[in-house]
Amino acid sequence: EEIGGYAFRGCTALEEIQFPDSITSIDIWAFRGCSSLKRVVLPPHLYAISDALFADCTELTSVELCEPIGEIGAFAFSGCKKLKEIEITKYVSQIGKYAFSGCEKLEKINIPEGVTYIQECTFANCTSLSVIEIPRTIKTIGASAFQNCTALRNIEIPVGVLSVDGFSGCTGLRAIEIPAGTTSIGDFSGCENLETIRIPASVKKISGGFTNCPKLLNISWPNLSENASNF
Repeated sequence: EEIGGYAFRGCTALEEIQFPDSITSIDIWAFRGCSSLKRVVLPPHLYAISDALFADCTELTSVELCEPIGEIGAFAFSGCKKLKEIEITKYVSQIGKYAFSGCEKLEKINIPEGVTYIQECTFANCTSLSVIEIPRTIKTIGASAFQNCTALRNIEIPVGVLSVDGFSGCTGLRAIEIPAGTTSIGDFSGCENLETIRIPASVKKISGGFTNCPKLLNISWPNLSENASNF
């Protein structure tokens, strides 16, 4: 059985949903803008969270995912300003762009093994996010992926990530180390408290750079002299 797209969109008085176990599909935007919805337990045989499914559910604080879910769509929880916790289950291999953008109360996130790409603005403007677990399967951190995550103090980027972008406006970052083998770095502008960065020789050029990073004094990068304009 399935719930069609836009089925309950904008039902602003809806506070609770009880899904029957027979539900296997919920189409796009089905509960978008249900601004009184507080908690969701998804049915046990759901395999994907569709695009913008719970976007702008501004009172939503907790979501319990079922184990079979393999995909979280674009904008799935975007604008859920009070979402405090969500455990992404182990079979999730794709998280869409803007999936958690604007989740201002979200404090920590686990990205499961199997995800290879953190897409554009996936966690942008998650201003309480202070703990991120990035698995070794990640190859690319996309543009603005963690933009304006101002509570983020430390980030460990594992070996194997080839392209790193998306940390502009992370004013809590003090230091960052780019692992050996990374070949591309994007935008770190506006990281106002960043003091130290280590970049491997495998990075030849930076796009975006470190503008408006007034405390950045310690830069370790063999190719710095050819790229001084990025700082």
